[in-house]
Amino acid sequence: MADESTQRQADKIMDALEGKPELREELERRMQPRLVIAQNWLERERGWGNRPDGHTLHLTKEDHKAYVDGYVATHHTAPTAPDEYTAPEGKPRLVKVTEAVYQRLLEAKDKEVSEDDYPYYDYQRFGIWGHHTQWAKPYEGEA
Repeated sequence: MADESTQRQADKIMDALEGKPELREELERRMQPRLVIAQNWLERERGWGNRPDGHTLHLTKEDHKAYVDGYVATHHTAPTAPDEYTAPEGKPRLVKVTEAVYQRLLEAKDKEVSEDDYPYYDYQRFGIWGHHTQWAKPYEGEA
């Protein structure tokens, strides 16, 4: 995990990229792999405890918010906490991804949904799920 200073710098970069799309495009041209937003998820199970349930990747902060809000509105509908559920864990952050993963994010966002895709929820256009036993590592700059 990044130290507090590195995390503050990464948050500033993330905010600058969202406010200035031309700066984000220039950074993406200069860097390979690409930078995206990652969100860790935690599975909570009554009687067993908590465990990492993977991560989601998103092109922008807006996509991240749409995905998380859509997930919660769709799956967290019970009046009380169920015996098992998945929820966001921690703050979103920048991560590096390969060009192939970046293209998967673009394809997901442009996907047109049909009845053959059931079950498919609209929020899924705004991100893709990462490996269920791993959390994405935060971007910490070049070594």
